[in-house]
Amino acid sequence: MKDPALVVLLMLAALAANAQDCSQFNATDTPYDSTISGYEGHTDGYHKFAYIMGGSCTYSGSTPGKACASTCTSTASAPAEWEVGHVTPVLYHHEIGEDAYIGIVQAPAGGTPIQCAVTVAGAVNSCLLSCAVSIGFSGSTGGIGISISFPAQAVFKKQASLTTSCPPKSLPACSGSGGPCCGGQSTVCVAGTWACSGGAHPA
Repeated sequence: MKDPALVVLLMLAALAANAQDCSQFNATDTPYDSTISGYEGHTDGYHKFAYIMGGSCTYSGSTPGKACASTCTSTASAPAEWEVGHVTPVLYHHEIGEDAYIGIVQAPAGGTPIQCAVTVAGAVNSCLLSCAVSIGFSGSTGGIGISISFPAQAVFKKQASLTTSCPPKSLPACSGSGGPCCGGQSTVCVAGTWACSGGAHPA
């Protein structure tokens, strides 16, 4: 059985080594399945496209009492698409296309909430020969409130969005300067409390 005092020292040492890193606040959204389908122009069957959307908040910095720098990043998987069944008019076919807009927002100085968004869009054209689908996006780099342009002749057009919100984070500050540590250890601020770099509390 381990000595309880040793266990405490090991825990304190781990805190001293890791607690002063803003990356402890990193977070990732639960992936969201954005499968969208339709039946326009079909006598039977369907058309469908799907993305897995997500987002993350990452933080950096190691200064107690100072706001962490933050980055909001949206994500989207490679798309999947299906065009199944028969279409009308006779001899026509459907061409399906999709695209995704990935939003990224940074707050290098921290201290402020930020948001980013991913938007996915899909469309279907119906034609006799060739009618490739082109989808365009315009707006902010963060992806909030962007505009989408679909083909004018599209028989099907849909979109879906997912917004990620990143709150401001900061490391707790310690008051004073902390007491002396034994053996040449330095004092470190751990979760708002002074500790020695080796894990013990200052004298």
